[in-house]
Amino acid sequence: VQCGSPNAIGMSRAYFQLHTVYVPNSPAWDFLRYRPRIIVINLGTNDAGYHVSDATFESTYITFLQNVHAKLPHAHIIVLRTFRGTKAAPTLAAVNAAKAAGDNNVTYIDTTGWITSADLNSGPHPSDAGHVKIANRLGPILAPIMGLTWKPL
Repeated sequence: VQCGSPNAIGMSRAYFQLHTVYVPNSPAWDFLRYRPRIIVINLGTNDAGYHVSDATFESTYITFLQNVHAKLPHAHIIVLRTFRGTKAAPTLAAVNAAKAAGDNNVTYIDTTGWITSADLNSGPHPSDAGHVKIANRLGPILAPIMGLTWKPL
């Protein structure tokens, strides 16, 4: 999906590259080098500003989730509702499609109310205090998956 890069490469493609979206000919990431147990995804906020339709967003997200699990089949994918709710419906639909296709290692987390506009510092971007609030909500969700005990920040 889009992210405002000058070359129209969104995170659905850039995730698999070594460099950011600003390097269009980036080599592929070596997924054998690092194998995360959990991947947290929060995409969609920028797509609304670039007029990506819900249908395109959802189909791209479905493919993205499939591609991530093709590279990292044992990772648990946590998909967050964007904090301002942008593209929430197609995000949830993509997760439900992945589950319907048999992917039991993908979870949607509804982040409604996790932060407020006071926790943002520039448009949709959380401030430091906003990030602490997010961490204190996400930590208890991730800790059991990792076999850890969560201690609030």
